[in-house]
Amino acid sequence: MNEIDDRASCSRIPLKFDFNYQCILEAGETDSESYEFSTEWDLLLELSGPLLDDRGTFQNYISRALDDCPICASWTKRRTPITEASHFTKYQETDYDLYHRSARSVLQNLKTTSALDGERYAGLCEEIAGSGVRVSKGQLLFHGRAIGKEGREFHETKFLSTSLDPVVAINSSLRRAFDPERLEEDKNRSKEVLMIELEKDRLAIWGQYEGSFEREVLLCPPYTFEEVAKERIGEITLMHVLLKD
Repeated sequence: MNEIDDRASCSRIPLKFDFNYQCILEAGETDSESYEFSTEWDLLLELSGPLLDDRGTFQNYISRALDDCPICASWTKRRTPITEASHFTKYQETDYDLYHRSARSVLQNLKTTSALDGERYAGLCEEIAGSGVRVSKGQLLFHGRAIGKEGREFHETKFLSTSLDPVVAINSSLRRAFDPERLEEDKNRSKEVLMIELEKDRLAIWGQYEGSFEREVLLCPPYTFEEVAKERIGEITLMHVLLKD
């Protein structure tokens, strides 16, 4: 197990964006465009609405900033190598839904809980606890999901997969809302993006690898969300929540 730094700071995404464009019609000329936001919540509101079609451009900018983030670099240096985390590797590659179902089954003490459910839940929790990464109080994480007929859940018993990048969460919500397998069960899924603020330090797996835009931060259940703010932009419901025990 790697040593955990109790004094870790928070990683922040940029709130000011300066874009330079090469003009197609006027060879050699450039044009520029700037955006500045007061808070991450303001940025999320714009990315989910007026700037939705431009989110890829913003994601490239955010990605470059996170590549240079010293906090992210310290997580990468400190963490247990992903290749040594067999449960997380399975979770990240193909079995994420299985691990979520196993966690819910174990924590809700369902009669259908199997030994394999227990193995998945305990195994991934152990890897998170031993990952060597502590995400600090006040860190903002983003999570995209599609809410169906079961309604919004504020007490969760599944693993919490989040990203440092709000665009990843927006894309996840859009994708999950139109997942063919989920649509078979519920054709009225609504898109929801959470901006999650940590109320205390949390152990996590930092799942980022070279070439990925995901910037995944994975947390253990159970946990509870406390709503701070909520707004609907077009078809997407946005929520700022506190993550509590």
